[in-house]
Amino acid sequence: MPISFNESSRVFHLQGKSFSYCLYLDDALGLMNLYWGSRLPDGDLGYLMTSAEDRGTDFVSASFLRVLRYAALLLGLLLPG
Repeated sequence: MPISFNESSRVFHLQGKSFSYCLYLDDALGLMNLYWGSRLPDGDLGYLMTSAEDRGTDFVSASFLRVLRYAALLLGLLLPG
C-alpha cells in the first residue's frame, strides 16, 4: 500500500487497489480525517481541505466531534436516536 506525504498541504495519502485514505497533519501534529473512498490520483490533495470548508464543515472540529462520539459510543454513554 503506497503512502505519500505532501509537505506543502500536509496531507498523507494512503492508497489501496481501489481506495484512498487521506489525513491532514495539523499544527498540533494531530491527524485529521479528510477522505475515505474511491482511489484518488497522486498529487496535491490539499483541495480536500477546501472542499470541507466549502461544504460548511470545519474539518478539525468535525473530526474532534467524531472522536468524542466514538468514545461515547465505546463507553455506552450515547443514547440511540
